[in-house]
Amino acid sequence: MARSRKSPIQTPVLAPVPDEQIKRELSELWSSEMLSSDSATKSQLKIWKALFRGISPKKLYETLQKEAGGNSTVNLELLYNKTDADEPEMQCTVFIDPKDAEKPIEKHAVKYTFAVPDDGASHDDIRLDSVRVRDSDQQGKRLLAGSLSKMVGMIKEQGTKNITTVAIQVGAYAWAKYGFRPADKEAWEELKEDIKMRIENGNPSTICMPYSWNTSGYAITDKAKKAIQKVLRSDEPADIIHLTELDEVVGKNGDHNITVGKALLLDAQWEGILPLDEKDRGYRQFLTYTGTAQEKDKKR
Repeated sequence: MARSRKSPIQTPVLAPVPDEQIKRELSELWSSEMLSSDSATKSQLKIWKALFRGISPKKLYETLQKEAGGNSTVNLELLYNKTDADEPEMQCTVFIDPKDAEKPIEKHAVKYTFAVPDDGASHDDIRLDSVRVRDSDQQGKRLLAGSLSKMVGMIKEQGTKNITTVAIQVGAYAWAKYGFRPADKEAWEELKEDIKMRIENGNPSTICMPYSWNTSGYAITDKAKKAIQKVLRSDEPADIIHLTELDEVVGKNGDHNITVGKALLLDAQWEGILPLDEKDRGYRQFLTYTGTAQEKDKKR
């Protein structure tokens, strides 16, 4: 007798949260100074539903605060951004700071924004923007990774398909580590051309970073060169992750080590996407890098 095949487990999509519950919980966060906004209640409701249709304000706040821990404070800001007249945006910014931080806070420990355009459409994608970690210290990086893991997990549960971003400066390397990849093959080809220039502009055995104080470039081994060329021959944008795996230290920038992967990607610019699909290797990399995969293993 043939065995029946098990159907893959489907992640249930969260039902939309009722408007009255959203308004009540936003008001409670506002009164406890955990939420700020320059918009009236009606606009707050519109922003929240555009971004987090299946997540209640209380659940989102309590989840992020629990992840941040007792020594940190989470604050949210809802904003209707009209700076771009062609495409105004609805935004939610998350701030994480030490519990005893003096106010006003000029430079937050962790800050990131999720946004969608105000075009009246229902969005399968949400854009991640304006990510900042104060001093790039390890604690800040852990806070960011943990907070993003919880936020992205909730966004996925409500049915959002993709997180998009523009990877620039440090983010051109960091977002690849998180599992993001160039949004399409055209973006991947453009990034590969940038990488080729970094190698071809100098000695073939060196990487010359743009805007670097090290004008002579960073020397690389034959093994590294072969690994780089293998990735550059690939037509698959997800193969960007292999560049971040080139972790041989080739120099320093102040107190920070420069690896082969960083020399190839830092200060590049590329449109990025993270598909929220358990089968996608970029999303699996996100789960691993943020520690979510280990959490799931422990619960099994």
